[in-house]
Amino acid sequence: MINHRANNFDALRFALATAVIFSHSYPLTRGESEAFEPLHWFSHGQIWIGAAAVNCFFIISGFLITQSWLRCRGLVDFFRKRVLRIYPGYLVNAAVCLLIVAPMAGADIHKIVSLKDGPRHILKAVLLRGVGLQAPLVKPDSSEAPQDLDAAPPRDPIQTNAFPTNPMPGALNGSLWSIRFEFACYVLTPVIASIGLLKRRRWMVALTVAVLACQVALSIIDPFEGGMAEKGPRFASLHLLLRCMVLYFAGVLACLYEDRLPHGRGWAAAALAAFVAAALVPPAMMVVAPVALTFLVFWFAFEPRIGCQNFAKYGDFSYGIYLYAFPIQQLLVMVAGPMQPVTLFLATLAPTFAAAGASWFLVERPCLRLKSRAARPSTSLATPMVMDLSPVVGQPSIERQR
Repeated sequence: MINHRANNFDALRFALATAVIFSHSYPLTRGESEAFEPLHWFSHGQIWIGAAAVNCFFIISGFLITQSWLRCRGLVDFFRKRVLRIYPGYLVNAAVCLLIVAPMAGADIHKIVSLKDGPRHILKAVLLRGVGLQAPLVKPDSSEAPQDLDAAPPRDPIQTNAFPTNPMPGALNGSLWSIRFEFACYVLTPVIASIGLLKRRRWMVALTVAVLACQVALSIIDPFEGGMAEKGPRFASLHLLLRCMVLYFAGVLACLYEDRLPHGRGWAAAALAAFVAAALVPPAMMVVAPVALTFLVFWFAFEPRIGCQNFAKYGDFSYGIYLYAFPIQQLLVMVAGPMQPVTLFLATLAPTFAAAGASWFLVERPCLRLKSRAARPSTSLATPMVMDLSPVVGQPSIERQR
């Protein structure tokens, strides 16, 4: 029986967020292509370190959010918890990017928001797009972009005229694309529960296989190389949604089949070998990665010898790291000029960890405390198969972890 309280999820998520910083250091210093990134090169362009890390985030979310659904007291309780976990940090980050980072990066404040009606327009710019987990737009010069910015095929979820001299000009916060897809997967959880898939594990397997088949078919019909490419935002969103759903459902299945999911080192070694083999045989990674990464994630999460059960004793900084690293990297490149990817990675760590700490202590933790006060489940509901929901900071609480 797995001891849910003695898990390494906090350490794993911190490592994954840091891996995203490392992966982004390559395109941010050498242009949009990840061609020089080690895993991208090794896998013949199938996957890169940042993509693998995001894949693992979705797998973890599928597991933890399903656990949370099984413990929540209804639909309102479920979404209150999800909104309090995602939105406050996201909205504050969107405001920081819009009102602080963009002007520092050379964006004209008059092209960020219309100031004719005062602060209300600033608030509207942040909140209206923030409700849909879309960061506020910093518009390019009208001579350089179509009038309908949402119809333009963006290189990044945020189109800007910021960072004009950087190797990746215009990208204000390229990490934010995954947040809305993750919340979309949260919405799917009560949907699949309402049609009985959480009680019929084989049907959930069939749904996951069907979504994976759609992803593979779409890639064969019209290959997509990642990012917000030339094919337009709708096509890109479909590719990304299918990918995220497969990974999230892999986490859901790990929760449903937890009594049968092996966590030993032998299985982890086999999963790693399969991942390496798929990297050498394109396009196998699309099919192999969800399975291999799932085994690796849950081996790490529940391997007691790793010894990181109290990793978040002083705070859970992974979300803040993910939110703030990209704009900090862009600012460093703008100020310091050309540098090597590893140099940018190392220079980014300290300011990003500081920003993540501020996000946790000033924004995220206070909101999580509101969530804890809103609903304290009775201990009589606890079962050996479900994580404890206690709000104590430093304990591996599922509600804090996601």
